[in-house]
Amino acid sequence: IFATIGDRATGPGGQEAQDPMRGEGKVIHLTRDGDPATTLPGALPGVYSLGHRNAQGATLDLEGRLWIVEHGARGGDELNAPLE
Repeated sequence: IFATIGDRATGPGGQEAQDPMRGEGKVIHLTRDGDPATTLPGALPGVYSLGHRNAQGATLDLEGRLWIVEHGARGGDELNAPLE
């Protein structure tokens, strides 16, 4: 199970998405039982990828790779394959 958590550009400088010990701006990866499936070194349990300010959608391709679409400021929308 993958979940995307936006940061809403809150807090001092809007940098929560870059902080591995905060939940905002992350892709979380869990097993079907709710246990962390993946954890980046030095990050909260389950953090698969960080730095995603405003994820709008996520999907797995036919090879099982995760892709996310992020709404960017001033038309800077992005399509990303985290950890690729």
